[in-house]
Amino acid sequence: MKSNKLKIGGMAKPDGIMFKSSNHMVIVRKEDDNVSINKRKVHSLLNLKIFQKPFLRGLIGILELPYQIIMNIFWVKKKVNRSFKESIQFPLKFFILICFWVGFGVIQKPIYDAFSPFIPMPILAKLSMFFLLIVYAVALYDILFGSQLLQYHGAEHKIIYTYAHNKELTVENVKKSPKENVRCGSSFIAILLMLFFLPFETNWWLVLIYISIAYELMTFASNHEKSILSKIIFAPGYIIQLFVTREPTSSQIRTGIIGFNSLLESGK
Repeated sequence: MKSNKLKIGGMAKPDGIMFKSSNHMVIVRKEDDNVSINKRKVHSLLNLKIFQKPFLRGLIGILELPYQIIMNIFWVKKKVNRSFKESIQFPLKFFILICFWVGFGVIQKPIYDAFSPFIPMPILAKLSMFFLLIVYAVALYDILFGSQLLQYHGAEHKIIYTYAHNKELTVENVKKSPKENVRCGSSFIAILLMLFFLPFETNWWLVLIYISIAYELMTFASNHEKSILSKIIFAPGYIIQLFVTREPTSSQIRTGIIGFNSLLESGK
Protein backbone atom coordinates (compact mmCIF):
# COMPACT_ATOMS: atom_id res chain seq x y z
CA MET A 1 0.00 0.00 0.00
CA LYS A 2 1.31 3.43 -0.92
CA SER A 3 1.86 5.70 2.09
CA ASN A 4 -0.07 8.96 2.20
CA LYS A 5 2.48 10.54 4.48
CA LEU A 6 4.07 13.79 3.31
CA LYS A 7 7.71 13.61 2.35
CA ILE A 8 9.25 16.20 4.62
CA GLY A 9 12.78 17.51 4.85
CA GLY A 10 14.27 20.15 7.07
CA MET A 11 17.13 22.42 7.94
CA ALA A 12 18.25 23.69 11.31
CA LYS A 13 18.50 27.43 11.90
CA PRO A 14 20.42 29.24 14.66
CA ASP A 15 17.12 29.99 16.44
CA GLY A 16 14.76 27.32 15.11
CA ILE A 17 14.01 24.88 12.29
CA MET A 18 12.82 25.04 8.70
CA PHE A 19 10.56 22.17 7.60
CA LYS A 20 9.68 21.70 3.93
CA SER A 21 7.29 19.49 1.99
CA SER A 22 6.89 19.48 -1.78
CA ASN A 23 4.46 22.41 -1.69
CA HIS A 24 4.97 24.29 1.57
CA MET A 25 7.72 25.56 3.82
CA VAL A 26 7.54 26.53 7.49
CA ILE A 27 10.14 28.29 9.59
CA VAL A 28 9.59 28.07 13.34
CA ARG A 29 11.72 30.25 15.61
CA LYS A 30 12.01 30.78 19.32
CA GLU A 31 13.33 34.06 20.64
CA ASP A 32 13.23 34.47 24.41
CA ASP A 33 9.88 32.83 25.28
CA ASN A 34 8.13 33.69 22.03
CA VAL A 35 7.58 31.11 19.27
CA SER A 36 6.93 32.49 15.78
CA ILE A 37 5.83 30.60 12.67
CA ASN A 38 6.15 31.77 9.07
CA LYS A 39 4.88 29.84 6.05
CA ARG A 40 5.20 30.13 2.30
CA LYS A 41 4.27 28.12 -0.78
CA VAL A 42 7.14 26.31 -2.47
CA HIS A 43 7.61 26.52 -6.23
CA SER A 44 9.98 23.83 -7.41
CA LEU A 45 10.73 22.00 -10.64
CA LEU A 46 10.62 18.82 -8.56
CA ASN A 47 6.84 19.20 -8.35
CA LEU A 48 6.72 18.32 -12.06
CA LYS A 49 6.63 14.57 -12.71
CA ILE A 50 9.18 14.78 -15.50
CA PHE A 51 11.81 15.97 -13.01
CA GLN A 52 11.00 13.29 -10.40
CA LYS A 53 12.70 10.54 -12.40
CA PRO A 54 15.62 8.67 -10.77
CA PHE A 55 19.05 10.17 -11.51
CA LEU A 56 17.39 13.42 -12.59
CA ARG A 57 15.67 14.46 -9.35
CA GLY A 58 18.85 14.81 -7.32
CA LEU A 59 20.53 16.87 -10.01
CA ILE A 60 17.53 19.19 -10.36
CA GLY A 61 17.39 19.64 -6.59
CA ILE A 62 21.03 20.74 -6.47
CA LEU A 63 20.78 23.00 -9.53
CA GLU A 64 17.77 24.88 -8.18
CA LEU A 65 19.27 25.22 -4.68
CA PRO A 66 20.72 28.74 -5.33
CA TYR A 67 17.26 29.92 -6.44
CA GLN A 68 15.62 28.50 -3.30
CA ILE A 69 18.27 30.12 -1.08
CA ILE A 70 17.75 33.53 -2.71
CA MET A 71 13.96 33.21 -2.34
CA ASN A 72 14.40 32.38 1.34
CA ILE A 73 16.66 35.40 1.91
CA PHE A 74 14.04 37.86 0.65
CA TRP A 75 11.19 35.95 2.30
CA VAL A 76 12.92 36.04 5.70
CA LYS A 77 13.71 39.73 5.23
CA LYS A 78 10.05 40.48 4.53
CA LYS A 79 8.22 38.11 6.90
CA VAL A 80 10.54 37.97 9.89
CA ASN A 81 11.22 41.70 9.80
CA ARG A 82 14.99 41.39 9.57
CA SER A 83 17.49 43.53 7.73
CA PHE A 84 19.05 42.26 4.51
CA LYS A 85 22.36 41.84 6.36
CA GLU A 86 20.72 39.66 9.03
CA SER A 87 18.75 37.70 6.42
CA ILE A 88 21.82 36.80 4.38
CA GLN A 89 24.10 35.75 7.27
CA PHE A 90 22.89 32.15 7.59
CA PRO A 91 22.65 31.40 3.82
CA LEU A 92 26.12 32.88 3.35
CA LYS A 93 27.59 30.67 6.05
CA PHE A 94 25.79 27.65 4.56
CA PHE A 95 27.19 28.55 1.11
CA ILE A 96 30.72 28.76 2.55
CA LEU A 97 30.33 25.29 4.06
CA ILE A 98 29.05 23.80 0.79
CA CYS A 99 31.93 25.40 -1.13
CA PHE A 100 34.34 23.85 1.37
CA TRP A 101 32.89 20.35 0.93
CA VAL A 102 32.58 20.42 -2.85
CA GLY A 103 35.85 22.28 -3.30
CA PHE A 104 37.71 19.65 -1.32
CA GLY A 105 36.09 16.92 -3.40
CA VAL A 106 37.21 18.56 -6.64
CA ILE A 107 40.83 19.17 -5.56
CA GLN A 108 41.31 15.99 -3.53
CA LYS A 109 43.15 14.17 -6.34
CA PRO A 110 46.19 16.52 -6.46
CA ILE A 111 46.25 16.52 -2.64
CA TYR A 112 46.17 12.71 -2.67
CA ASP A 113 48.91 12.55 -5.31
CA ALA A 114 51.10 14.79 -3.16
CA PHE A 115 50.69 12.80 0.07
CA SER A 116 50.18 9.21 -1.12
CA PRO A 117 53.95 8.46 -1.43
CA PHE A 118 54.20 8.87 2.35
CA ILE A 119 51.38 6.40 3.08
CA PRO A 120 52.02 2.79 2.00
CA MET A 121 48.48 1.68 1.11
CA PRO A 122 46.26 3.76 -1.24
CA ILE A 123 43.10 2.91 0.70
CA LEU A 124 44.71 4.14 3.93
CA ALA A 125 45.71 7.37 2.19
CA LYS A 126 42.12 7.99 1.06
CA LEU A 127 40.66 7.11 4.44
CA SER A 128 43.15 9.44 6.10
CA MET A 129 42.05 12.24 3.78
CA PHE A 130 38.39 11.54 4.52
CA PHE A 131 38.83 11.69 8.30
CA LEU A 132 41.04 14.77 8.02
CA LEU A 133 38.26 16.39 6.01
CA ILE A 134 35.72 15.52 8.72
CA VAL A 135 37.91 17.14 11.40
CA TYR A 136 38.24 20.38 9.43
CA ALA A 137 34.58 20.42 8.35
CA VAL A 138 33.28 19.83 11.88
CA ALA A 139 35.52 22.60 13.22
CA LEU A 140 34.28 24.95 10.48
CA TYR A 141 30.65 23.94 11.13
CA ASP A 142 30.97 24.72 14.83
CA ILE A 143 32.72 28.04 14.20
CA LEU A 144 30.15 29.17 11.63
CA PHE A 145 26.94 28.08 13.35
CA GLY A 146 27.49 27.48 17.08
CA SER A 147 26.16 24.82 19.43
CA GLN A 148 22.49 25.90 19.45
CA LEU A 149 22.14 25.20 15.73
CA LEU A 150 23.66 21.75 16.27
CA GLN A 151 20.95 21.06 18.86
CA TYR A 152 18.19 22.23 16.51
CA HIS A 153 19.80 20.01 13.85
CA GLY A 154 19.35 17.04 16.20
CA ALA A 155 15.76 18.08 16.96
CA GLU A 156 14.96 18.32 13.24
CA HIS A 157 16.20 14.77 12.61
CA LYS A 158 14.43 13.33 15.63
CA ILE A 159 11.08 14.91 14.75
CA ILE A 160 11.20 13.74 11.12
CA TYR A 161 12.19 10.21 12.22
CA THR A 162 9.34 10.08 14.75
CA TYR A 163 6.81 11.15 12.12
CA ALA A 164 8.17 8.77 9.46
CA HIS A 165 7.91 5.83 11.86
CA ASN A 166 4.25 6.51 12.70
CA LYS A 167 4.80 7.60 16.28
CA GLU A 168 2.88 10.36 18.01
CA LEU A 169 4.77 13.65 17.98
CA THR A 170 5.36 14.15 21.68
CA VAL A 171 8.49 15.40 23.40
CA GLU A 172 8.97 11.98 25.02
CA ASN A 173 8.73 10.06 21.73
CA VAL A 174 10.97 12.51 19.89
CA LYS A 175 13.64 12.24 22.59
CA LYS A 176 13.80 8.47 22.03
CA SER A 177 14.40 8.87 18.28
CA PRO A 178 17.95 8.97 16.83
CA LYS A 179 19.54 12.32 16.04
CA GLU A 180 21.20 10.87 12.93
CA ASN A 181 19.16 10.76 9.72
CA VAL A 182 20.12 9.05 6.48
CA ARG A 183 18.42 11.79 4.40
CA CYS A 184 20.46 14.58 5.97
CA GLY A 185 22.44 16.75 3.58
CA SER A 186 25.63 15.67 5.34
CA SER A 187 24.90 12.05 4.27
CA PHE A 188 24.57 13.22 0.68
CA ILE A 189 27.85 15.16 0.90
CA ALA A 190 29.62 12.19 2.50
CA ILE A 191 28.49 9.83 -0.27
CA LEU A 192 29.46 12.41 -2.89
CA LEU A 193 32.95 12.75 -1.40
CA MET A 194 33.42 8.98 -1.41
CA LEU A 195 32.57 9.01 -5.12
CA PHE A 196 35.17 11.72 -5.65
CA PHE A 197 37.74 9.24 -4.34
CA LEU A 198 37.13 6.97 -7.34
CA PRO A 199 40.16 6.87 -9.67
CA PHE A 200 38.75 9.14 -12.38
CA GLU A 201 39.84 12.58 -13.50
CA THR A 202 37.32 15.03 -12.04
CA ASN A 203 35.51 17.32 -14.48
CA TRP A 204 32.20 19.15 -14.50
CA TRP A 205 30.12 16.44 -16.21
CA LEU A 206 31.49 13.75 -13.89
CA VAL A 207 30.55 15.93 -10.90
CA LEU A 208 26.96 16.06 -12.22
CA ILE A 209 26.93 12.26 -12.59
CA TYR A 210 28.28 11.85 -9.05
CA ILE A 211 25.57 14.17 -7.69
CA SER A 212 22.87 12.04 -9.33
CA ILE A 213 24.38 8.79 -8.06
CA ALA A 214 24.88 10.15 -4.53
CA TYR A 215 21.24 11.23 -4.31
CA GLU A 216 19.96 7.85 -5.52
CA LEU A 217 22.19 5.98 -3.06
CA MET A 218 20.91 8.19 -0.22
CA THR A 219 17.31 7.58 -1.33
CA PHE A 220 17.90 3.83 -1.49
CA ALA A 221 19.43 3.83 2.00
CA SER A 222 16.46 5.81 3.32
CA ASN A 223 13.89 3.44 1.79
CA HIS A 224 15.70 0.28 2.95
CA GLU A 225 17.16 1.44 6.25
CA LYS A 226 17.29 -2.04 7.80
CA SER A 227 19.39 -3.62 5.06
CA ILE A 228 23.12 -4.15 5.51
CA LEU A 229 23.85 -2.34 2.22
CA SER A 230 21.94 0.72 3.44
CA LYS A 231 23.93 0.78 6.67
CA ILE A 232 27.17 0.67 4.66
CA ILE A 233 26.00 3.54 2.44
CA PHE A 234 24.95 5.58 5.47
CA ALA A 235 28.12 4.92 7.49
CA PRO A 236 30.18 7.97 6.29
CA GLY A 237 27.21 10.31 6.83
CA TYR A 238 26.56 8.78 10.24
CA ILE A 239 30.14 9.53 11.29
CA ILE A 240 29.77 13.17 10.24
CA GLN A 241 26.41 13.54 11.98
CA LEU A 242 27.87 12.33 15.27
CA PHE A 243 29.66 15.70 15.30
CA VAL A 244 27.26 18.08 13.53
CA THR A 245 24.18 17.18 15.61
CA ARG A 246 23.68 17.38 19.37
CA GLU A 247 20.95 16.27 21.72
CA PRO A 248 18.28 18.98 21.81
CA THR A 249 16.55 20.35 24.88
CA SER A 250 12.87 19.69 25.57
CA SER A 251 12.15 23.33 24.71
CA GLN A 252 13.86 23.01 21.31
CA ILE A 253 11.96 19.80 20.56
CA ARG A 254 8.67 21.43 21.57
CA THR A 255 9.41 24.39 19.28
CA GLY A 256 10.16 22.03 16.40
CA ILE A 257 6.95 20.04 16.94
CA ILE A 258 4.90 23.25 16.75
CA GLY A 259 6.46 24.09 13.39
CA PHE A 260 6.15 20.52 12.07
CA ASN A 261 2.46 20.31 12.97
CA SER A 262 1.92 23.65 11.25
CA LEU A 263 3.43 22.21 8.07
CA LEU A 264 1.23 19.12 8.32
CA GLU A 265 -1.82 21.39 8.53
CA SER A 266 -0.69 23.23 5.39
CA GLY A 267 -0.39 19.94 3.54
CA LYS A 268 -3.95 18.81 4.22
